[in-house]
Amino acid sequence: MADYRNLQKISVGKISCRKDDKMGAKIVKHSEIEAVIQSVQNYKEKVKEVLNKKEELKNIKPLLGGMGVYEQREKGTFMLRVRIPAGVCEVKWLRSIYEIGKEVGVRRFHLTSRQDIQYHGLTLAQTIEVKEALLKEGLVTKGGGGNSPRNIACSPLSGVDSKDIFDVTPYALASCDFIMKIIDSFHLPRKFKIAFASSKEDTSNTTVTDLGFMAMEEDGHKYFKVFVGGGLGRNPKPGIVFEEKLELQEILYVIQGLKELFEDYGDYENRNKARIRYIVERLGEEAFKAKLHDYIDKVKARGINEPIINEITYNKKGAHLSINNERLVSQKQEGLYGVYVHPFGGYLSVEELGRIVEMAEAVEDVKIRLTMDQGFYMLNLNGEEAERILAKTETLGLTDIMSKLVACTGANTCQIGLAASEELAGSIKKRFDKVPKEVQVWLPAIHISGCQSSCSAHQIAVLGFCGSKKRINDEIKTVFTLSINGSKGQAGAKLGEVVGDLLMEDIPEFLEKLAIGLKKGEIELEKEVLKKQFGPKIM
Repeated sequence: MADYRNLQKISVGKISCRKDDKMGAKIVKHSEIEAVIQSVQNYKEKVKEVLNKKEELKNIKPLLGGMGVYEQREKGTFMLRVRIPAGVCEVKWLRSIYEIGKEVGVRRFHLTSRQDIQYHGLTLAQTIEVKEALLKEGLVTKGGGGNSPRNIACSPLSGVDSKDIFDVTPYALASCDFIMKIIDSFHLPRKFKIAFASSKEDTSNTTVTDLGFMAMEEDGHKYFKVFVGGGLGRNPKPGIVFEEKLELQEILYVIQGLKELFEDYGDYENRNKARIRYIVERLGEEAFKAKLHDYIDKVKARGINEPIINEITYNKKGAHLSINNERLVSQKQEGLYGVYVHPFGGYLSVEELGRIVEMAEAVEDVKIRLTMDQGFYMLNLNGEEAERILAKTETLGLTDIMSKLVACTGANTCQIGLAASEELAGSIKKRFDKVPKEVQVWLPAIHISGCQSSCSAHQIAVLGFCGSKKRINDEIKTVFTLSINGSKGQAGAKLGEVVGDLLMEDIPEFLEKLAIGLKKGEIELEKEVLKKQFGPKIM
C-alpha cells in the first residue's frame, strides 16, 4: 500500500475559504478542493464508457458508491446522495438542490438518517448532470457511499438546546473540512463514520459508531469523551470508551490516527468483517486502545495544525410565543425558537421542497439543521416567524407517533433491502390516523429497517423492527424481528433485546394494542410480558 502519511502541518483553515457572515465562521469550500473536482471528471468519463457500451455497469459500482450513487431496485434508476456537512444546510444549498432536481425532473428527495439529502429516480446519465451542477453550487457527493469517510454526524440542536453541554457544531464542521481536504488519501476496507454529540441524549449516535466525540464538562473545563469501534448492522457493537477526557484541540489527531490504524489493520479480504469494530474484536479492547494511542503519537510527532474553531453566534432579537405545539422547540437564546418538520419517511416531493425553500428564504438569518431521524429543524426564529412556519409546514410535518417513526427506504427502493419498510410505515400511519392522540403518546419512537444493515438504527431503538423473509407453513412470508429497549447516551449504547418475529401485516394492530396496554398499565416493555400477552403473534 502506498504511504499516505506525509501530511505535513495540515490546517483546516488554509484551504480555499470564504467568510460566511451569518454563520460567523470560515468554511472550507469543499467544491474547490482539487481532488473533489477531479473525482467528478473521473466519474463522468467512466459513466460515459458505460453509456457508450464500452464498459459494464457492474465493473464501476465501487466508483459509483464512492461518489454517493447507488442503483435502485427499479432497473435503470439511481439514487444520488449529497453531503451536507454535519447536517448544517445553508438555505442557498437547499435552493440549489431543489432547482437542480426540478430541472432534471427528479421523482422525489429523501432526507437520510445520516443528515444528507438524496435524489431518487435519476437515470445514470442524469447523475453526471446533477453532480456537475451541484459542484458549481458548492456541493459535493464524494465520499457519500462506498469505502469512504461518510458525512460526519452532529447533534442537530447543538448550539440552541438547553441541554447542551457545549456547542459541538464548530468541531464537527472543522472535522468535515479536514476529512475533505485529505479525501483522496483514504484507502479503507470499509466505511468510516464519525459523530459529535452536544449532550448526554446523544442525538447523533456517537456511542455506537466508528468514532464518536461526546461533549463533557467538569469544573468549567470542556472536553470530549471519545468512543471507538461501535457500529450497527451485522454483528452490532456499542462503542468502547477510548478517552474519558480528550482536549478539544486534539480531535484531528484522533481522526487521523484511527484512519491510519484502520488502513493498516482493516480486513481487505472479508468485507463482512472489515469494519473497525472487528479490529477491536480481533486485537482485544486494551491492545486496540494501546495501538491507537501509538498511531496518535506518531501523528502528533509528524505534526498536524490544531483545528480552527469558529464559534457560531445567535444574535437575532427574539420575540416570545405563547402557544404549545409538539413541533415547536424553545431555544436557549431568549425569544428564539425552532420548528421541527418530519415528512413521512423523510420524503419530499419537488413541490414540497420548493415550498420549504421559499419559507426559509423569507426568514432573516434562518438556520436549517438536518436530523438523524429523516427530518429537519428550522432554527433561529422569533415568535412571529415560528408561528408562521408552523402554519405553513402543518401538512408536511407529521405529529404524534408518526413524528417519531423512522423507516429506511426498504426493498421497494434499495437493492439489498429484504422487506418493504416504507410500506410497513404506511400501514402503521393508516391505522394510527384513527387512533386517539391520548393513546398514541404511550408508544415510544419506532425504527424500521428493511434488512440487517440497520439504516434506521433499529438496533438501539426502544421499539425496533428488522425485516426479513421467513418460511411459514411452506410459504415465504415477510416478517419483522422486534427488538426492545435499545438506548444510547453518555454512559454508552445498549443494543435492544430481540423478542421475536411478527408478520408484516400484523404489526399495525400489534402496535395499537401495545399502546392501549401501556396506557392502561396492563403491558410492560419486557420480552416475556410481550410474548405472553401476544402469544403466537410473536414467533
